[in-house]
Order: sequence, then structure tokens, then C-alpha cells
Amino acid sequence: MFGWGLLGMLTTVTLVFQGVTIWTEVARAIWALVIAGFLCSGGLLLAAMGRPRPRFVAAALSLTLTALFLAPATWSALTTFNPSPDGALPYAGPNRHPGSDPSLKSGDNQILLNYLLANTKPGTYLLATGRINRAASYILETGRPVLIFGGYVGQYEVVTIDQIVMLVNNRQLRFVLDEGLDQHKALAQWVQQNCVVVDASRFADTASLDPIIPGERPNDFSLYDCEK
Repeated sequence: MFGWGLLGMLTTVTLVFQGVTIWTEVARAIWALVIAGFLCSGGLLLAAMGRPRPRFVAAALSLTLTALFLAPATWSALTTFNPSPDGALPYAGPNRHPGSDPSLKSGDNQILLNYLLANTKPGTYLLATGRINRAASYILETGRPVLIFGGYVGQYEVVTIDQIVMLVNNRQLRFVLDEGLDQHKALAQWVQQNCVVVDASRFADTASLDPIIPGERPNDFSLYDCEK
């Protein structure tokens, strides 16, 4: 009897911890804790009723263990099938802020992505950029490689001008986004001298442009076309 009482106490403490964790991260998965609670209660009831019957004891232990593993299994499933994972800072768990990723949800960025897909060939770099968030989102969305010329934090010289020139000449890279390019002066100078700024109306949401101000650029970046 003492053993089952100890098991019941430890199971209850574990379920409470699981409930607090799930409720904090994703309230819609609280059903997992409700089912776990019923399973645990049923297991302890069977244990109390079935002390002289080994089959009842086995069933009680099975129900209790199932209750303990239900919440972690739900957490793992939410992580595996997360429809919009955070490409910049991956984490284990459900989507904390559904629909909050601005890198692909905004109209301008989706139109830019469509423009890049329409003007680059499969197997080549989609673009080069210094912004890890955009690169990660575009890679996850398309499966295409994106060149991050500043490394993960955007401050390292991981790509030389000679390498950029080689990629451009081999038609492996056509577009360069100037986000973070100001931290790499030599590379920025080469891009500005050898590439052409793409008219923003080709990849921006034209509905957001003010017709009174011709040529207004709604985005805070420029897209360079280095194709020769």
C-alpha cells in the first residue's frame, strides 16, 4: 500500500509540473493533462481495488505510466509538426506565437520571395544577404541555398569578394540584398559598382506605394541584380 501511495504522490507532482509547463506554452494542449488525470485516477483506483488480483495491478501500472508519458508525447508531436518553426532560434516545443513570423508573413517579403524564385534557377543561390532571419525563413520555405555573407551574427568576413565574383561569373548567384551590407565596406563597394539596384516596384506590394511620390521605396533595403 505504501508503494502505491508513493507512486500516486510522485505521479501527481509530475502531472502538475507537466500541466504548468503546457499551460504556459500552449493552453490548447491542456486536454492532454485532462486525459492524463483520468488515466492516473483510473490506475490508482484499480491498484486499490486489485491488490489480490495481479491482472488489476498490471493494468493499474500501465494506466499510470501512460498518464505520465501522454504530455511529453504531445509536446514532442507539437514540436515535430510545428507548421511555422522559428528558423532563427529553433526550440523544442509548440509554436509559441502562431502567425507572428514577419519574415514571410508580410506581403512585401512574400512578393520578394516570389520575384527571386521567378528570376533564379533551381540549384543556384536564391540570394545573398546579411540578415540571418530572412535567410533562414527563405531556406525553410523553398529549400534553396541562401548565402549569408556575414556569418550567423553578420559581422564576420566569411565570404570574400573573390568568392562573390566567382559565384556571379558562374551564374550561381544573381541577387544581393543590402541588409547588413554596410558592415562589409569592401563588399558593399563592389556590389554598388558592379550590380544594379532593382526597381522596388518589381518585388514590393504596389498597393503600398504612394502614387504622389514616384519611385518611393516601401522597404528598408535594396535588392541588387549582379547578372551580367
